[in-house]
Amino acid sequence: MAYIDLVHPDDRDETLRATATLTTGRLETIEIENRFRRHDGTYRWLRWHFTCDRGEKLLYGLAEDIADWKTGQEAPDSDALDRIMLDATDAIAVTDADAVFTYISPACLSLLGYAPEELIGKPVAALIHPEDRALAGTPRRQATLSPDAHSVSLRHRRKDGSYAWIESRSQAVFDPITGALCETQVVMRDISERKEAQLAIEHQALTDGLTGLDNRVLLSDRLKQGLKRLKRRPGVVGVLMLDVDHFKAINDTLGHQIGDAVLVAVAHRLQSLARPDDTVARFGGDEFVVVVHGLEKTPDLTAFADRIVTGLREPYRIGNKDIVATVSVGIAATSLPDHLPADLLREADLALYRAKDRGRDRHEVYGEALQVRAVERLETERLLRRAISGGRLAVEYQPIVDLATGMTVEAEALLRVDDNDLGRLVPEHFLSVAEESGLLPAMDEWVRATALTQLAAWRSNPDLSAIGRVAVNVTARELTSAEFASRLATRLRDADLEGRHLAIEVTEHALLQTSNSAMSSLVDLRSLGVHIGLDDFGTGFSALSYLQTFPLDYLKIDKSFVERIASDRRSSLIIAATIDLAHALDLAVVAEGIETEDQLAKLRSLGCDRGQGFVFSRPVTAADFADILKAPPELEVRGAPRRI
Repeated sequence: MAYIDLVHPDDRDETLRATATLTTGRLETIEIENRFRRHDGTYRWLRWHFTCDRGEKLLYGLAEDIADWKTGQEAPDSDALDRIMLDATDAIAVTDADAVFTYISPACLSLLGYAPEELIGKPVAALIHPEDRALAGTPRRQATLSPDAHSVSLRHRRKDGSYAWIESRSQAVFDPITGALCETQVVMRDISERKEAQLAIEHQALTDGLTGLDNRVLLSDRLKQGLKRLKRRPGVVGVLMLDVDHFKAINDTLGHQIGDAVLVAVAHRLQSLARPDDTVARFGGDEFVVVVHGLEKTPDLTAFADRIVTGLREPYRIGNKDIVATVSVGIAATSLPDHLPADLLREADLALYRAKDRGRDRHEVYGEALQVRAVERLETERLLRRAISGGRLAVEYQPIVDLATGMTVEAEALLRVDDNDLGRLVPEHFLSVAEESGLLPAMDEWVRATALTQLAAWRSNPDLSAIGRVAVNVTARELTSAEFASRLATRLRDADLEGRHLAIEVTEHALLQTSNSAMSSLVDLRSLGVHIGLDDFGTGFSALSYLQTFPLDYLKIDKSFVERIASDRRSSLIIAATIDLAHALDLAVVAEGIETEDQLAKLRSLGCDRGQGFVFSRPVTAADFADILKAPPELEVRGAPRRI
C-alpha cells in the first residue's frame, strides 16, 4: 500500500513536504509526527524517524507511538503538568559556558542512575562515550551560528557502567550585552530502543541475511574508500572474487538447507582467514568477495589467495556429513586511486572464470591477456547470437562403426557454426562461451531436433536403413531439468522414431555435477529405450563408481588413450582392462579418435565393440554421410575390420 494513503488527510501535505527534504538530498534523516490509520479505521499519533538510502532508492521508517503523549499535550491540567514534571522520563539540565553541569532534574536518576547532586559540578564530557566525544561539542558550535535549538544523539555512561543512547536537545543562552555564552539548557531523552531499532534496520540494509557478511552495497562503499586511501598512502588494493565449485550439485543433491549451511560455513572460514581490516562480503548466490587494503605489492595478494584456497579445501562438517566445497578465486589489483570499483570487480570476475576454466580449486590473476580474452569471448558470443538468429547453425555426422562387421551402425551428431569471415567453426572455438552465455541449451535442442529428423529421413530410404541410431551430447544443466526427458520423448514422436533410435552421451565432468533430478532424468530416458553413454571415459575423477551408479549402456574410451595404444604398453593395458570391466558390467565399448590402421587392429584384438575416428571418416554433411551408408565396405586381408 502507498504510505501516504494511510496518513490522515490533514497531515498529508506536511508529511509529503518533510519526506521531500530526504528525496531531494538536503537531509540524511528526519522526524515526522502524523496521524496514521489503523486496521479498524481509527487514527493513532506516531512519530516517524526516516532514513534515506539513495543508492537503493528506499526510505526506512521507524515509528514510535506517541498517542498518549499527544493526548496529554493537547488537554493538560495543573495536576497533569505536575505529574509530567515529577514523573518525566526526560531529564532537564543546565550547563555553564565550560559545559559543566550546574543543574539537573530528578529524572536523571531513572535516565542514567545518578542522583542530581552526583552530577552537578562535573563536565558533561565525563559521561560521553569516548568514540562520541568529538560530536559532543557540535550543538555548542551550532549555537554560535544560530539561535535555534539543536539536537545530537550520543552514548552516555550510566552509573552501572553501561551506556544509553541519549538524545540531547540544547538551547544556548547568551549575555545580551557581551554576547558571550552564559549557559546551555538541555532536555535529555533516552532513545536507546529507537536507536537500536534504527541500527538494526541499517545493519539489515547493509549485510547479507544468510551469512551476516557485508552485502554488495557496503562492499561497494568499502572498495571506494580503499581506493581513496591510495591518494594518501601508496600501495595496492586487491579484490578477490570467490566462487564455490560445483555448488549447484550440492544444492540439488543434498537440498537447499544443506547448501545454505555450506555457504554459512564458507563465510565463517573466510572471515577467519581474512585480516581484521579486510572487507569480506557475499556478492550473491555462491560468490564471495574479499577487498584487501594496505598491501605493498601484488605477490602479497597471491600468497593470501593461496591461503584462502588451501583453507577452504578442508571438508565442512554439516550435521553428520563431511562436505567438500573447494573454491575458485579471481584476483584483480590496482595501485591507482582513480581505478573504477566496477572495473576492478569485473577484472576479478574475468580472472575467476579463468580459474574455473583451468580446473577450479585454484586462483588466477587478472592481466592484459585476460582482457584480450574477454574481448574475444564477447565477439564469440555475438557471433553465436548472429548464427542462431540467422540460421547459420549446422550439424555434421561422424560414423560409428561396428568393429566386428565393419558396418556403419550409428552416427554422432556434432554441432557446427558457419560464419561469413571465419568459415565453419567446431565446438572447440565456441563451446565454453555458449555454455557461459546460456546459449548452449537452445543450440543443443536444435541439434537434437535436426538430427532426429535426419535419422528419420535416412531410415525411410531402403538403401540407408542400416543406420540404427543417432548419438547426441547432453550437458549436466539439461539433465537437471525436470522436463528434459518429456521434451526428448516429444521430439522422438514428432520424428516418428522410438527411444532405441537415440543415444545421449554425457561426460564424466557432467556427471560430477549431477544431482537427484539428473539421475531421475537418466532413469526416465532409459525407460523410453534411449541409450545412455559415458563420454570421454578415463578423463574424470570417479569413473568406476559411475559405472555402478548411473544407468549406462556403453562407454567411450577417450582418444587420449586410443592415440597411444599402439606405442604405449600402459595405455594398451588400461584399454584392455576397461573393455573387460565394461563387458563384465554388460556395457558396450566405443573407442573414439581412431586415426591409424594399427590402432584399429589393436582395438579389434582387445575385443572393442565399436569405433569412430578419421580412419573411417571425418565428420561430414548429411548428404556425404548418406554416400558413406550407400558405399559397401572394403574387406581387408586376414579378416580385419573393413574400412569405409
